[in-house]
Amino acid sequence: GKEKMSKVASAVGAVTALAAAGGPPIGGIILEYASWRWVFGINVPLTIVSFFIAAVWIKESYDETLAGKIDLPGTLLLTLSLGGLTFGLLEGRQYGWNSGIILGSLVVGLLAIILFIFVETRVKNPLLELKLFREKTLTASSFVYFLTGFALVSSTLILNYFLQDVLNYTALHAALIIVPVSLTIMVAMPLGTKLFDQVGAVPVTFIGILTMAISLLLLSFIKTNTPKDVMVVFLIINGIGFGFSSVSLVASVKHLPKNKSGIGSGIVNAARQIGTCLGIAILVTVLNNNVNTAKQNIYQNATGIINQEKLSPRVKTTARQQFNKVFAISGSTKLTSKNKEVNLKRALKSAAKSKKDLPQPKRGADLYRAYQAESKLNSANQMIVKNNQKIATTLAVLGKENDAMAKIASASKQLSEGNQRVEQGQKKLLIAVKQLAQKDTLLTALKKIKHEKNKQLAQAFSHTYLLAALLVLLFSPIAFFTDYKQIND
Repeated sequence: GKEKMSKVASAVGAVTALAAAGGPPIGGIILEYASWRWVFGINVPLTIVSFFIAAVWIKESYDETLAGKIDLPGTLLLTLSLGGLTFGLLEGRQYGWNSGIILGSLVVGLLAIILFIFVETRVKNPLLELKLFREKTLTASSFVYFLTGFALVSSTLILNYFLQDVLNYTALHAALIIVPVSLTIMVAMPLGTKLFDQVGAVPVTFIGILTMAISLLLLSFIKTNTPKDVMVVFLIINGIGFGFSSVSLVASVKHLPKNKSGIGSGIVNAARQIGTCLGIAILVTVLNNNVNTAKQNIYQNATGIINQEKLSPRVKTTARQQFNKVFAISGSTKLTSKNKEVNLKRALKSAAKSKKDLPQPKRGADLYRAYQAESKLNSANQMIVKNNQKIATTLAVLGKENDAMAKIASASKQLSEGNQRVEQGQKKLLIAVKQLAQKDTLLTALKKIKHEKNKQLAQAFSHTYLLAALLVLLFSPIAFFTDYKQIND
């Protein structure tokens, strides 16, 4: 009955939020310790339990005005329209928005909706009575619930990409950070329905949407060094907003006849699912474009950093080749593979070991003075070697006439050979100093590139969150119609 609707909605919302909170950690555990296929397999026992509960405890209700007849044409057309639109929106990024399968799917979905509306206005017992949308509270509440589904994508899916693909967290680690959204909804939705009973739907749903918009704006400030505690606080704010705006589920059927409550709740729930699909389609596509732009900027800046540094030609060539692989532009939201980054470091390390064409240490570097001193010693030793060779040659000529002089010549020759070995050692030392200097320069360059990468990727996510916040904020005034008849009264 209508008098218990708020309590029932609170309970359903809390259980739904608990399921949402449990899903990510369970999924993370499965991905961490088992095959990803079990993400689907776990639904089998849950579905069996659900069938049992439905069979034993749920009392069926009916809309007597429909006289038990099923609108088969409407059912088929609605299924086709929602199926076509959902597939097109979710897979458009994967197949390409200009691909035949996506354009065909969206066109079929739109045509099916048009035909569905046409059929529903003419059949005796329609699946969806279109005149219900004349009830502005239902229409407005459906749109508000649509916005909650749209906004939830940002706080769960988009942030999950950031945690796993930018911060390289495991699926389980990322899930545990996102869980507070659902846990907060468990508290916020019952609280929101209590406030709804006291002050009506308008202030509760409007505050909810506004709070979600604020949380998305706050999420746009997240950087790679943002503490996890701060992220969790932003997600808790989002959960509060979602819980309050979910009151629209209760408001949607407030002014409908009792026998239309079932179809009313069905409409508003479908609206949230469509909002989620549209959120994935828009926000993930925008994120993908932002990430591709970020990749281009990172590639250009990284190449510029490497070109400016004093590195050997081999190291520079290797770096450019690896950057092409690591920051390759693709149609995926996958940012940079860990394996590609490992390969980059391994390839640069190997290239840096080469002794050919090593540059001198950069002026001002710690090893520059050591290199300069060793170079002077090497030059001095080369002069000594040359002079010793001249002396040894002269003494050898004189030694032919005098045994003592011959011994001196032999000793001088040995001294010259010793000096030559010292010279060879000094050359090796100079190469070693150059290698150390290059390694130090390369590490500095890689730190600059990492900083640039983090900055550009964080900016890509920030712009996506900003778009989500603006869209939610733009449509937030619709909340003022979620209790339309009461306002008129």
